[in-house]
Amino acid sequence: MKKGFLIGGIAAVLLALVIVGANSVYTVAENEYACTFRFSEIVNTADQPGLHFKIPFVDTVKIFPKTTMFYDIPPSEVL
Repeated sequence: MKKGFLIGGIAAVLLALVIVGANSVYTVAENEYACTFRFSEIVNTADQPGLHFKIPFVDTVKIFPKTTMFYDIPPSEVL
């Protein structure tokens, strides 16, 4: 009885580790940007392709195509 309980407990821990591990990894393609948000604030921007990591269940990742242009235009007065 105790041996079955021990195997079930180990299986549950391994399943939890797999879920957390899978939830903490994301990939960025060559034609994408990835913004990592933590509590609705940007904490990281990844523009390099490859495998990246985040804090599971806290961070969310939004991916943008590189064809989207980003501009920092200073404000100006309009007559």
